[in-house]
Amino acid sequence: MNIMRKICQIFCNWTRQACAPLGLTLLLLMSVSGSALAIDFGLERMLSPGELSEAHKKFDGDCKACHSSFKDQNQNPLCLDCHKEVAADLKNNLGFHAKKPGIATSECRLCHSEHRGRNADIVQLNSAVFDHGSTDFQLLGHHQGVPCNQCHDKEKKFSEAPGQCVDCHKSDDIHKGGQGDSCGDCHSAMAWREVVFDHQKTKFPLLGMHEKASCGQCHHSADFTQAQTDCASCHRIDDVHSNGFGEKCESCHATQKWTEHKFNHKRDTKFELQGARKTLSCESCHTPGVAAKHAPTTCSACHKNDDPHFGKNGDRCDQCHDNNRWGKTVFNHADFDFPLRGAHKQVACGQCHKGDVNAPIADKTCYDCHQSNDVHKKSLGTDCQQCHSEGSWNGDIRFVHDLTDFPLLGMHAVQACESCHIDFVFAGIGKKCADCHGANDPHKGNLGQECANCHHPVSWRSWRFDHDTQSEFPLHGAHKNVSCGSCHSQKLDTLKGTAPLCGSCHKADDEHRGAYGERCDRCHNTSTFTEVEMR
Repeated sequence: MNIMRKICQIFCNWTRQACAPLGLTLLLLMSVSGSALAIDFGLERMLSPGELSEAHKKFDGDCKACHSSFKDQNQNPLCLDCHKEVAADLKNNLGFHAKKPGIATSECRLCHSEHRGRNADIVQLNSAVFDHGSTDFQLLGHHQGVPCNQCHDKEKKFSEAPGQCVDCHKSDDIHKGGQGDSCGDCHSAMAWREVVFDHQKTKFPLLGMHEKASCGQCHHSADFTQAQTDCASCHRIDDVHSNGFGEKCESCHATQKWTEHKFNHKRDTKFELQGARKTLSCESCHTPGVAAKHAPTTCSACHKNDDPHFGKNGDRCDQCHDNNRWGKTVFNHADFDFPLRGAHKQVACGQCHKGDVNAPIADKTCYDCHQSNDVHKKSLGTDCQQCHSEGSWNGDIRFVHDLTDFPLLGMHAVQACESCHIDFVFAGIGKKCADCHGANDPHKGNLGQECANCHHPVSWRSWRFDHDTQSEFPLHGAHKNVSCGSCHSQKLDTLKGTAPLCGSCHKADDEHRGAYGERCDRCHNTSTFTEVEMR
């Protein structure tokens, strides 16, 4: 009777007059069938909303194949029992039904409606607005402009369309299959002719100038299988040696530049090239008509015309000169009791050796050479090395101020000498703070000259005076925010012994005009003058 009641509630909305006949019919079915399940499907067949589509016509009269009795929801398992390929896609997260957001959790009937007749389109696919990005094959690059029927055969399901490059582009393969079927390893959908092949993963990685060579320079066939890897195969025409050194070009030449060779003169000959000789061309020494083994090896053989000594110092040029620079000597001055250090290394020989270079120099002290540069006018003596060094006469001064009776601390340590020493005598300078900072004293001398009681050399504006512990008048309440000058308007010495009475500062604010004396703190506090606390 519950089933009867449900059916009547549904169809009484059609017409009240139909309820009684319909009830008789249902009672008759119950008496004949003897099964509630049979009644359910019998009723549903009688109440079918319309004819099935052509694809589902085989289920005419078999409602339970697609429906659970009188249940509109959760029909999906019955659908997937037949449509196994869709069920597999959902399980493996493949295909349109799995990729499109919301479909996997929706009822199939919401998109694929039935009972609309044999010719009804239950697929409801609109190719004009279909989102191919929700499939296993996103349309990228030139694929976006390809018509659907160019890939999808109308005789097959859309999901059966090929997904590999070679499926569509086999006829375009200029390699004729020589590079296999993985076109995507080199080509992209953005532009077929843009190649992204990584030659470094082959047995012949491209190095140096090889990286800039076009494919066709080495690969003369489209299948790329006939390329040679030995140098001579490509560079025989560039061989200036006319094959005189064989075909092992890599023994001397590198891929960075053909004209740069890596022939090891030390290893392959008995004459190592050092310094500037490394940059010389082979022809500089190996002149035409001179065999390699007969090339000169002594300095004078090549540099005779460059000798400013005209042979007077012999032909052992290497005793003074090196291979890096002909004009730079390597003469060891330390062997003659005066090693050259710092800036002395850059001084020309003739600057000290006015006459014969072999003649000894008697004067070897700093002052002997630098007295004309003495800005101190001998006031600091002649031991220049106490402050100056050979590294730099003016810039590398190593005077240790901390060994004097005025060590440099904080900001004093970074000041230039002339900030305090206005002349080069460096004597007679005052040591008190006021000697240098008196003109900048915002207290106008009222707090004395012992600036260090409050200030320190790290920062002039950072002061450290603690009124609570270093004076007889701790600051409480609003007194903490009062500037020093508000109370210290006179010199500090005149305040010593002064009683810290309120009236000393607040006499002008006393609205009682002295009637209650100067002990304002009996009624007022230091937080705010207007608050009264009667005690």
